[in-house]
Amino acid sequence: LDDFADGAPGLSEEDCIYTEHWKTGCRKTLEERLGLPVSWQTQYLVEDSEVYRYTVEDNVKSDGYPGLNTMYCIHEVTFRVRDPEHASLNVIGLPQGQEFA
Repeated sequence: LDDFADGAPGLSEEDCIYTEHWKTGCRKTLEERLGLPVSWQTQYLVEDSEVYRYTVEDNVKSDGYPGLNTMYCIHEVTFRVRDPEHASLNVIGLPQGQEFA
């Protein structure tokens, strides 16, 4: 189990019919929470795969179910803006760095 928690190759990802692939989850989250359509994401964002990180937090007390411990599988993903000066990026507060969400 220690190798699994360290993100050992071959042990860090499992097919499960109850979950979606992490890349699908990223796109969906950006669309649902920030209102950025997948077409917009594809045009203006690029995933920085060099800083991707996968971690597991096991035996964590659940906030939603008192008395039940759970495991969290966490994908940390970084996206870079292709052209921060592009006029279409004002929807995310660029280039001025204004609050947008």
